[in-house]
Amino acid sequence: MTDREVGRALGTGPALRYAATTGTVAIRWEGARAPTVWTVVAAEVDPGDACRELARRYLHIFGPATVGGFARWAGVSRRSATVAFVSLDGSLLPVRSPLGDEWLLAEDEPAIQAGETVAAPARLLPSGDAYFLLDGAERELLVPREEQRQRLWTPRVWPGALLVEGEIRGTWRRSQHTVRIDAWARLSPATRDAIEAEARTLPLPDLDRPIEVVWNT
Repeated sequence: MTDREVGRALGTGPALRYAATTGTVAIRWEGARAPTVWTVVAAEVDPGDACRELARRYLHIFGPATVGGFARWAGVSRRSATVAFVSLDGSLLPVRSPLGDEWLLAEDEPAIQAGETVAAPARLLPSGDAYFLLDGAERELLVPREEQRQRLWTPRVWPGALLVEGEIRGTWRRSQHTVRIDAWARLSPATRDAIEAEARTLPLPDLDRPIEVVWNT
């Protein structure tokens, strides 16, 4: 069922999602649609092993990272986060980033040191994409201007991020067949063409007309 259907039946509302931490409720996110939820048998796994694996996955996606960052992201105590990082001893590499002393999975070092790849002309990153699922100083590093950060990380549902040649240059939202682009600066005709071409490739089901791009500049 959708989380809304279950919430209405149980009178719990969105709080149902917290039950996922028990390991007996699974959630599949459906983008802008209501998430689908169902019950499962809890996995037979030691909580310490589960936290260590969660820390490993966090470092793989968000690394370099810190113990404090993992604690905030995972919703666990600083002590639990520290234990998880210590349990990864031998798998971690200390690094110095623009944000200070952090940790990286040793197995990810080759990818970090590899030569830069050519950035795509345009990408429409969905709301909550891991690329900008950040907080604090990490947001400032990715988007230096405060006014632009407020437009990307809004108090309510975040818009998607407009990525142009590897840099966030605006936001986007969709309603049915209409994709609205809010560019933060003037874009060249070639860049606008690349963005519109990217929008037309969005895998959107049940549309009865072509994607239409509307510019807010």
